[in-house]
Amino acid sequence: MSNNLINKWWFYNLSDFSWDLVIEVSDKVVIFDDWRNEIEKIEILWKTDLKIFGFIQKSRNLEIISIWEKTNSLINYIFLWKNEEKIISNINWKIKKSWNILEINILWLLDDNSTLSLDSWINIEKNISKSTGITNSEIIFLSNKAKFTWIPGLKVSSNDVKANHSLKIDKINDESIFYLQARWLDKENSRNMLLKAKIDELYKILRLCNQNLYEEIINKIFL
Repeated sequence: MSNNLINKWWFYNLSDFSWDLVIEVSDKVVIFDDWRNEIEKIEILWKTDLKIFGFIQKSRNLEIISIWEKTNSLINYIFLWKNEEKIISNINWKIKKSWNILEINILWLLDDNSTLSLDSWINIEKNISKSTGITNSEIIFLSNKAKFTWIPGLKVSSNDVKANHSLKIDKINDESIFYLQARWLDKENSRNMLLKAKIDELYKILRLCNQNLYEEIINKIFL
């Protein structure tokens, strides 16, 4: 298999590929993106059931393009920033055919003096019908000093489609922490348990595909 082509259903790590990626699978494909690779474009050429899970700790540009009808894409990313890092990234999705479903879920974990700037776009081109593009973001501040800028964009050139984005900003709930502390957990372990529940919800399929990789990510977040 070429190192820029996926043509079999399976679980893949994006770091195993050396340049822009092409997916030609009429089946399920699960990809993990650790953001350490240099890939800037993923093209979906067949009606793939695609799931991408990402763990992001550096600046990067990424474009995902659906070129085939009846592609079902679920994109789940965790953005983790610590230690006065300043990160500027761009993620863009293009839907070029009808009957596509695209759902993007982003969980932001902002700690210390981190600064994050992200532009994300969903582009639905002309003469497309029965397609959906959704972006959901949840930002959790782990300190009072983190800063972020998110610019979500929708460029929709067709009428018979659905496209929207949502943003939720939150801290770990004090009442929930108090509830767990009343059951003999200290404050830090209570916070980590609540945070891990959110990560589990986002990364459920990744955990089933690769338990070791999932645990490695959990360790990075809580160390």
